[in-house]
Amino acid sequence: MRSRRGSYKKKNEEDEKPEPDSFLPGIITDLNTQTRNASRVSVFIDGTFRFGCYKAVFLESGLRKSQELTVPAYEKLMLMEERFRLREYWLDLLSRRAHTGTELRRKAMKKGFSNSFYDELLSEFREKKYIDESAYARAYIRETHRNKKWGAARIRMELKKRGVPDAQIQHALEDELPDDQFETMKLLVQKNHKRFLRESDILKRRKKVFDHLVRKGYSAGEVLQHLDLFLKQLSNDDT
Repeated sequence: MRSRRGSYKKKNEEDEKPEPDSFLPGIITDLNTQTRNASRVSVFIDGTFRFGCYKAVFLESGLRKSQELTVPAYEKLMLMEERFRLREYWLDLLSRRAHTGTELRRKAMKKGFSNSFYDELLSEFREKKYIDESAYARAYIRETHRNKKWGAARIRMELKKRGVPDAQIQHALEDELPDDQFETMKLLVQKNHKRFLRESDILKRRKKVFDHLVRKGYSAGEVLQHLDLFLKQLSNDDT
Protein backbone atom coordinates (compact mmCIF):
# COMPACT_ATOMS: atom_id res chain seq x y z
CA MET A 1 0.00 0.00 0.00
CA ARG A 2 1.35 3.43 -0.91
CA SER A 3 2.57 5.49 2.02
CA ARG A 4 0.42 8.50 2.83
CA ARG A 5 2.82 9.98 5.35
CA GLY A 6 2.35 13.69 5.87
CA SER A 7 -0.87 13.98 3.87
CA TYR A 8 -3.15 14.22 6.89
CA LYS A 9 -1.49 16.28 9.57
CA LYS A 10 0.74 19.19 8.59
CA LYS A 11 -1.26 22.35 8.93
CA ASN A 12 -0.30 25.77 7.59
CA GLU A 13 -1.76 29.21 7.35
CA GLU A 14 -4.06 28.08 4.53
CA ASP A 15 -5.79 25.70 6.96
CA GLU A 16 -6.74 28.26 9.59
CA LYS A 17 -10.44 28.03 10.41
CA PRO A 18 -12.11 31.14 11.87
CA GLU A 19 -15.43 30.95 13.66
CA PRO A 20 -18.07 30.26 10.97
CA ASP A 21 -20.54 32.76 12.42
CA SER A 22 -18.13 35.52 11.39
CA PHE A 23 -18.44 34.81 7.64
CA LEU A 24 -21.45 32.54 7.11
CA PRO A 25 -23.82 32.25 5.45
CA GLY A 26 -21.93 33.24 2.31
CA ILE A 27 -21.31 32.31 -1.29
CA ILE A 28 -18.43 30.00 -2.31
CA THR A 29 -16.66 32.21 -4.82
CA ASP A 30 -13.46 30.27 -5.48
CA LEU A 31 -11.57 27.02 -4.79
CA ASN A 32 -7.79 26.99 -5.21
CA THR A 33 -5.45 24.01 -4.89
CA GLN A 34 -3.06 24.68 -2.03
CA THR A 35 0.59 25.17 -2.96
CA ARG A 36 1.93 23.08 -0.07
CA ASN A 37 -0.50 20.19 -0.41
CA ALA A 38 -2.12 19.43 -3.75
CA SER A 39 -4.72 17.19 -2.08
CA ARG A 40 -6.24 20.21 -0.32
CA VAL A 41 -8.12 23.27 -1.52
CA SER A 42 -8.46 26.78 -0.14
CA VAL A 43 -12.09 27.84 0.06
CA PHE A 44 -13.05 31.47 -0.59
CA ILE A 45 -16.33 32.86 0.71
CA ASP A 46 -17.57 36.13 -0.81
CA GLY A 47 -14.14 36.71 -2.35
CA THR A 48 -12.11 36.12 0.84
CA PHE A 49 -10.15 33.01 1.85
CA ARG A 50 -11.85 31.41 4.86
CA PHE A 51 -10.61 27.83 5.34
CA GLY A 52 -8.91 24.86 3.74
CA CYS A 53 -10.11 21.29 3.37
CA TYR A 54 -9.37 18.13 1.42
CA LYS A 55 -10.53 18.06 -2.20
CA ALA A 56 -12.03 14.61 -1.68
CA VAL A 57 -14.05 15.85 1.29
CA PHE A 58 -15.30 18.91 -0.55
CA LEU A 59 -16.37 16.83 -3.55
CA GLU A 60 -18.08 14.27 -1.32
CA SER A 61 -19.99 17.04 0.44
CA GLY A 62 -21.74 18.00 -2.79
CA LEU A 63 -20.82 21.66 -2.34
CA ARG A 64 -19.71 23.63 -5.38
CA LYS A 65 -18.61 27.05 -6.52
CA SER A 66 -21.34 29.74 -6.51
CA GLN A 67 -23.32 27.79 -3.88
CA GLU A 68 -24.31 29.30 -0.55
CA LEU A 69 -22.51 27.79 2.45
CA THR A 70 -24.45 27.85 5.71
CA VAL A 71 -23.17 27.26 9.23
CA PRO A 72 -24.78 23.78 9.49
CA ALA A 73 -23.29 22.80 6.09
CA TYR A 74 -19.88 24.07 7.19
CA GLU A 75 -20.04 22.12 10.45
CA LYS A 76 -20.98 18.97 8.53
CA LEU A 77 -18.06 19.59 6.20
CA MET A 78 -15.66 19.88 9.15
CA LEU A 79 -16.95 16.57 10.57
CA MET A 80 -16.31 14.94 7.21
CA GLU A 81 -12.85 16.50 7.23
CA GLU A 82 -12.08 15.02 10.65
CA ARG A 83 -13.24 11.58 9.56
CA PHE A 84 -11.15 11.81 6.40
CA ARG A 85 -8.03 12.85 8.33
CA LEU A 86 -8.45 9.97 10.78
CA ARG A 87 -8.95 7.49 7.93
CA GLU A 88 -5.86 8.77 6.13
CA TYR A 89 -3.83 8.60 9.35
CA TRP A 90 -4.79 4.98 9.96
CA LEU A 91 -4.15 4.01 6.33
CA ASP A 92 -0.72 5.58 6.63
CA LEU A 93 0.04 3.50 9.74
CA LEU A 94 -1.22 0.34 8.07
CA SER A 95 0.90 1.02 4.98
CA ARG A 96 3.98 0.62 7.18
CA ARG A 97 2.98 -2.43 9.22
CA ALA A 98 -0.04 -4.37 10.41
CA HIS A 99 -1.90 -2.98 13.42
CA THR A 100 -4.74 -4.19 15.58
CA GLY A 101 -7.80 -2.05 16.12
CA THR A 102 -6.68 -1.36 19.67
CA GLU A 103 -3.31 -0.08 18.48
CA LEU A 104 -4.97 2.24 15.96
CA ARG A 105 -7.31 3.58 18.67
CA ARG A 106 -4.42 4.31 21.02
CA LYS A 107 -2.39 6.11 18.38
CA ALA A 108 -5.37 8.18 17.24
CA MET A 109 -6.08 9.22 20.83
CA LYS A 110 -2.46 10.31 21.28
CA LYS A 111 -2.76 12.41 18.12
CA GLY A 112 -5.89 14.08 19.49
CA PHE A 113 -8.41 12.69 17.00
CA SER A 114 -12.03 12.71 18.12
CA ASN A 115 -13.32 9.24 18.96
CA SER A 116 -16.58 9.95 17.10
CA PHE A 117 -15.52 7.87 14.10
CA TYR A 118 -13.40 5.13 15.70
CA ASP A 119 -16.01 2.36 15.73
CA GLU A 120 -17.35 3.18 12.29
CA LEU A 121 -13.93 3.22 10.63
CA LEU A 122 -12.67 0.15 12.47
CA SER A 123 -15.71 -1.78 11.28
CA GLU A 124 -15.01 -0.64 7.72
CA PHE A 125 -11.33 -1.57 7.99
CA ARG A 126 -12.12 -5.04 9.34
CA GLU A 127 -14.71 -5.62 6.63
CA LYS A 128 -12.14 -4.66 3.97
CA LYS A 129 -9.43 -6.74 5.72
CA TYR A 130 -7.24 -3.69 6.32
CA ILE A 131 -7.30 -4.95 9.91
CA ASP A 132 -7.21 -8.67 10.60
CA GLU A 133 -6.42 -9.50 14.22
CA SER A 134 -6.34 -13.23 13.51
CA ALA A 135 -3.71 -12.85 10.79
CA TYR A 136 -1.88 -10.33 12.98
CA ALA A 137 -1.72 -12.84 15.84
CA ARG A 138 -0.38 -15.61 13.60
CA ALA A 139 2.31 -13.39 12.11
CA TYR A 140 3.26 -12.09 15.58
CA ILE A 141 3.58 -15.63 16.94
CA ARG A 142 5.77 -16.77 14.04
CA GLU A 143 8.04 -13.75 14.39
CA THR A 144 8.47 -13.76 18.17
CA HIS A 145 8.83 -17.52 18.42
CA ARG A 146 11.40 -17.63 15.63
CA ASN A 147 13.42 -14.53 16.56
CA LYS A 148 12.94 -14.22 20.33
CA LYS A 149 12.11 -17.83 21.19
CA TRP A 150 9.10 -16.74 23.24
CA GLY A 151 6.71 -19.29 24.66
CA ALA A 152 2.93 -19.27 24.70
CA ALA A 153 2.45 -17.35 27.97
CA ARG A 154 4.66 -14.41 26.93
CA ILE A 155 3.10 -14.27 23.48
CA ARG A 156 -0.42 -14.42 24.91
CA MET A 157 0.32 -11.54 27.30
CA GLU A 158 1.74 -9.33 24.53
CA LEU A 159 -1.13 -10.04 22.13
CA LYS A 160 -3.69 -9.23 24.83
CA LYS A 161 -1.97 -5.85 25.32
CA ARG A 162 -2.45 -5.25 21.60
CA GLY A 163 -6.16 -5.99 21.86
CA VAL A 164 -6.34 -9.37 20.13
CA PRO A 165 -9.36 -11.31 21.49
CA ASP A 166 -8.59 -14.35 23.66
CA ALA A 167 -10.25 -16.81 21.30
CA GLN A 168 -8.20 -15.60 18.34
CA ILE A 169 -5.01 -15.80 20.40
CA GLN A 170 -5.78 -19.36 21.42
CA HIS A 171 -6.55 -20.49 17.88
CA ALA A 172 -3.40 -18.84 16.55
CA LEU A 173 -1.23 -20.42 19.25
CA GLU A 174 -2.66 -23.84 18.50
CA ASP A 175 -1.98 -23.38 14.79
CA GLU A 176 1.45 -21.78 14.95
CA LEU A 177 3.31 -23.13 17.99
CA PRO A 178 4.73 -26.66 18.10
CA ASP A 179 3.17 -28.87 20.75
CA ASP A 180 6.57 -29.75 22.14
CA GLN A 181 8.68 -26.75 23.10
CA PHE A 182 11.66 -28.78 24.28
CA GLU A 183 13.96 -27.86 21.39
CA THR A 184 13.21 -24.15 21.69
CA MET A 185 13.87 -24.13 25.44
CA LYS A 186 17.06 -26.10 24.85
CA LEU A 187 18.25 -23.45 22.39
CA LEU A 188 17.57 -20.71 24.96
CA VAL A 189 19.62 -22.54 27.59
CA GLN A 190 22.47 -23.12 25.15
CA LYS A 191 22.44 -19.49 24.06
CA ASN A 192 22.83 -18.35 27.68
CA HIS A 193 25.03 -21.19 28.92
CA LYS A 194 28.01 -18.95 29.79
CA ARG A 195 25.83 -16.78 32.02
CA PHE A 196 24.30 -19.79 33.73
CA LEU A 197 27.70 -21.44 34.26
CA ARG A 198 29.00 -18.36 36.09
CA GLU A 199 26.73 -19.47 38.94
CA SER A 200 28.65 -22.26 40.69
CA ASP A 201 25.91 -23.04 43.22
CA ILE A 202 23.79 -25.76 41.57
CA LEU A 203 20.55 -24.75 43.28
CA LYS A 204 21.00 -21.10 42.30
CA ARG A 205 21.92 -22.15 38.76
CA ARG A 206 18.77 -24.23 38.62
CA LYS A 207 16.69 -21.23 39.71
CA LYS A 208 18.35 -18.98 37.12
CA VAL A 209 17.55 -21.39 34.30
CA PHE A 210 14.00 -21.88 35.55
CA ASP A 211 13.33 -18.14 35.95
CA HIS A 212 14.78 -17.35 32.52
CA LEU A 213 12.58 -19.85 30.72
CA VAL A 214 9.45 -18.78 32.59
CA ARG A 215 10.13 -15.12 31.72
CA LYS A 216 10.38 -16.17 28.10
CA GLY A 217 6.85 -17.47 28.33
CA TYR A 218 7.14 -21.19 29.08
CA SER A 219 4.94 -22.66 31.77
CA ALA A 220 6.46 -23.81 35.04
CA GLY A 221 5.25 -27.33 34.31
CA GLU A 222 6.94 -27.67 30.92
CA VAL A 223 10.16 -26.10 32.26
CA LEU A 224 10.30 -28.46 35.24
CA GLN A 225 9.69 -31.40 32.93
CA HIS A 226 13.03 -30.81 31.21
CA LEU A 227 14.98 -28.79 33.76
CA ASP A 228 17.20 -31.64 35.01
CA LEU A 229 18.20 -32.46 31.45
CA PHE A 230 19.09 -28.83 30.76
CA LEU A 231 21.21 -28.66 33.91
CA LYS A 232 22.97 -31.88 32.98
CA GLN A 233 23.79 -30.46 29.56
CA LEU A 234 25.17 -27.33 31.20
CA SER A 235 27.38 -29.46 33.45
CA ASN A 236 28.69 -31.29 30.40
CA ASP A 237 29.46 -27.94 28.75
CA ASP A 238 31.40 -26.95 31.83
CA THR A 239 33.76 -29.92 31.62
